[in-house]
Amino acid sequence: MSITAVICEVVLALACAIAIGLCSRTRLPSGLFWAIGFALIGITAGLGALRLAGFEAVRPAHLFFNGLAASVGGAALLLGALFGAVLRLGPGLGVVAAAAGGAGLLAVGLDLVPDFGQPPAVLALIGMAIVAAIALKTSRTAAFWLFAGIGLAAAAEVARQGRLGPLPLAPYDLYHLLLAGMAASFGMGAKSHG
Repeated sequence: MSITAVICEVVLALACAIAIGLCSRTRLPSGLFWAIGFALIGITAGLGALRLAGFEAVRPAHLFFNGLAASVGGAALLLGALFGAVLRLGPGLGVVAAAAGGAGLLAVGLDLVPDFGQPPAVLALIGMAIVAAIALKTSRTAAFWLFAGIGLAAAAEVARQGRLGPLPLAPYDLYHLLLAGMAASFGMGAKSHG
């Protein structure tokens, strides 16, 4: 067990809890989707901390939530951002957007989405960049935080792959800390969208 690894997982779980608080006042369905995404990532991090602390009994749950956070969690964050941007463009689109988003989230959860050769998280980040560009029309502050979160998520993936060279932290520890920054940034983006 590495105490640093446990701490980094706990930091990520706490960042997700704070992000849920930041997006709790956003309009539905945007806030709900943000909360689902942050909750799945936070639960995964909490289970990871327990596992790294020596509680191997949580291993199956950690692996399950890890897959769920990477697929459904990423899609939920994207839908939260999308609805935040769309609903600001006009309230009439809300029902259509909620139905389409719910169907999309269900499709991702049931693994009905075709394989584009990229992990779902990468596709979610590409979608998030498009949404951030749309958000430039409605809220430059929200767009800033979304772009910051995208950058941190991309840096986290590079860190996870160990491609940043020698660092004082293990690649996965830095990965979790950068994801914590992503959660905080996306939480601020959600709050800014209102």
